[in-house]
Amino acid sequence: TEYQFSNDVETDKRVTFATKVWPSDLQTTTVSVTVAEGDHYKASIDGKEATYDPVSHTLTVNGKDYILGYKDPGPSLKLKLSGNTYSRRAENDLGAGLVLESYSFDENGNGNYQRVIWQQKPDGPKAISIAVNSAGHDTIDGKIATLDDATLFIAGSKYLLNYADQGPSFLNRVKGATYSGSGYTYTFSEDGKSISCSNEKTYTFAQADDTMRAVYKAADAVYWGLRLADDDKTLYWSGSSWANPGTTPTDGITSSPAYRQTTITAKADFRSTVAGATFIARTESETGVYDLDLEIYTFSNDGSMVIHRKDNWYSGSHSVQEYQVTNGSTTTAGTLDALGTATLDLSNTTLSVKGKTYYANYTDPTPSFINRVKGKTYRKYESGGQLETEYKFSDDGKTLNLIYTGNTIWDSWGGKQATYTYNPDKEKGTSGKYTYAVYGNYYVDLTDSSNGKKDAVIRMETTAAASNYWAAAMGYDATLVE
Repeated sequence: TEYQFSNDVETDKRVTFATKVWPSDLQTTTVSVTVAEGDHYKASIDGKEATYDPVSHTLTVNGKDYILGYKDPGPSLKLKLSGNTYSRRAENDLGAGLVLESYSFDENGNGNYQRVIWQQKPDGPKAISIAVNSAGHDTIDGKIATLDDATLFIAGSKYLLNYADQGPSFLNRVKGATYSGSGYTYTFSEDGKSISCSNEKTYTFAQADDTMRAVYKAADAVYWGLRLADDDKTLYWSGSSWANPGTTPTDGITSSPAYRQTTITAKADFRSTVAGATFIARTESETGVYDLDLEIYTFSNDGSMVIHRKDNWYSGSHSVQEYQVTNGSTTTAGTLDALGTATLDLSNTTLSVKGKTYYANYTDPTPSFINRVKGKTYRKYESGGQLETEYKFSDDGKTLNLIYTGNTIWDSWGGKQATYTYNPDKEKGTSGKYTYAVYGNYYVDLTDSSNGKKDAVIRMETTAAASNYWAAAMGYDATLVE
């Protein structure tokens, strides 16, 4: 606060009283001055007793001293910081790093420091000290600290007020990680800029769309969109490739999930051992026949909770349930609420729940062919709109009814209508984007549609002469009837 006198105060008998509440601007009012009769060093300012000392140049109003030419240092750093939080995510050559640092201050200016490493359980906040050193500089834990508007500088590092954290950069999230699923394994380099795939293809980083999405370039100069989800535990690929990175979609990708591989070591108890881990398995309707649902157990970062969910091959997550985790008598046994006892096998990084085994490093076999096609109908139409071919699968997917109404080479299939039975003993698998199986003695394969819809296109071998899929002469595409 200050009093501002005009050059002609004896004439106008007024003074400006100014108040500045940091960090706002000065607020001023005009108050009256009455000088005491016979004493030029006494007055009444706004009804308050005032005296002036001409030696120290001090004005005292109502017992409070005001100094002429006072150089305002501003409020103490502690008061300036009170009630605020300042944070930063340090950067490296790959962008925003894995460590988030925060300084938080209560209304009295007492502070705490917290350092959080991405996807790890944070340590508790640590109390800090604010002081002035012998040179008159403000310090936080002995490091010189200054405040410039909304930026707190500590030993040269910048911490921003109300920092909007976007998390680490895409490259820092994936560097050195391995993801497995949808029949493939993807291994990122130590800088995240290249991917080695189990199909012997290599992809190189092209651009990041944000911290969760990026575009990678294949050796054949096409681009693929990637998206991270589930705290970086799930990696999605776009359903198809694109000609240039600017048009490659990375938002909303839900096809081709792969899951991060983890290493689990024994800790003090079961909860700390499984903390942050994910265990996966695809359900089986019969031995070796994989269903559409992938079961996933994801433990919280402190291991106190676990989320059990099922991911349907087509529709995504469902049946999501959350359970409390209780420690057992050993580091490898615990209880998951109503699910009962869960046990760990650290040598194989597996979790057993209700007699079923789930894997931390799981290579998803993807659903079996018969479960992908069961109950479905696919049709191909001629250019004039007439139905040419219909593939209709039984409810268990083990029988294919073929109806052909064309009059070309397809007659070699053996008639206008035929029924074929799934042959589990014949070669079946995947080739590139196709998944194939054998019905009768004919290869039948599935692939996604051009807009990424899973298993929406089917075709069948034109003759049964091929000895393996690689030699099969496949017919024209038919599309799924919705």
